[in-house]
Amino acid sequence: MFIAYFKKIIIYGKLAQRKPRVLWRVVISTLKRRVFGQKPLRNVEIQVTPLCNSQCTMCFASRLTCIERDILSSAEIGSCWRTALKMGAVCAVITGGEPFLRSDLFEIIAALQPVRTIIGLLTNCLLVKEDDVRKLKIAGVDYLQVSLDGLSAAENDRIRGVAGHFEQVMRVIAWAKNYQLPTSISYTITHKNIARLTDICRFAEENDLLINPAPAVPVGNWQDNSEILLNDADWQTLSALIVQYPSMRLCFSLNYEGRSQCPAGREKFCLSPYGDVMGCSLNHISFGNIRDNPLPAIWRTMNAFPYFLSKYEYCRPAGEKSYIENVTKKINSRSQSPVLYMDL
Repeated sequence: MFIAYFKKIIIYGKLAQRKPRVLWRVVISTLKRRVFGQKPLRNVEIQVTPLCNSQCTMCFASRLTCIERDILSSAEIGSCWRTALKMGAVCAVITGGEPFLRSDLFEIIAALQPVRTIIGLLTNCLLVKEDDVRKLKIAGVDYLQVSLDGLSAAENDRIRGVAGHFEQVMRVIAWAKNYQLPTSISYTITHKNIARLTDICRFAEENDLLINPAPAVPVGNWQDNSEILLNDADWQTLSALIVQYPSMRLCFSLNYEGRSQCPAGREKFCLSPYGDVMGCSLNHISFGNIRDNPLPAIWRTMNAFPYFLSKYEYCRPAGEKSYIENVTKKINSRSQSPVLYMDL
């Protein structure tokens, strides 16, 4: 297990090879966590828009749309990120919805201070052109994360709801390779498709790609679908694959504590399109809004949340039964996400 973990550190550490400041801050934060028991922030998912141009069967973004509120500007995102850096953050993942629906996407990237930040960008690829990939590399994006849910057009396009999605993803992967922009595959793991994850892993290794899959969570279109959830045997299978394939990383498999552990509220949070600070992009419980409260105060509130105080080996909203019952289902009963933790 230690050797597999070390290999992942080497592989994913290369993403920061152009940014020595980041590597040094990772070392400092690791010491703060392991030696002094502090909880430095590590990773922030930034949902820059709730809008999307695909029709995925598992879509959750529609629950985040609120026409009465303005989405965060690039300046507001930049202000939040300056504070996050002071709190120890080293990685920002730009997500949505679909980030390329933001006309100021490259302003957002600049606001994340690329010299000091590992920046990832998750896209469905539908709007991406070859020159966009070149610009992303120049702008300081460290890796591109592409949505792929099957190794055939028929399977993938059915899940993603757009004809031609598979072929477009293949084009973007080729462009990224040409411009030497590291690329990872985002694959949603369910009880029904986990047997095919090995094929995804082999495809990724054959094409020098990283793998950043995510286990299915009962939210959005899947909020009433318990059949997609991984069972105990599935989690064991996934754990074995994480060890077998060093290029595969899930949010709980690489962190400051050096163990498999859900990072929500402990090392990570998600910033909603409207400024709400949530556990993660699929964990729609809010602990405050950056327009109303200082981020450090919101982070302290998250740290003190009973579920986040305890350790959970895998992805909490995907696997912890008590959390799904007592938090996720209550959120799903509301018409819109996120829900403030005090209102549950």
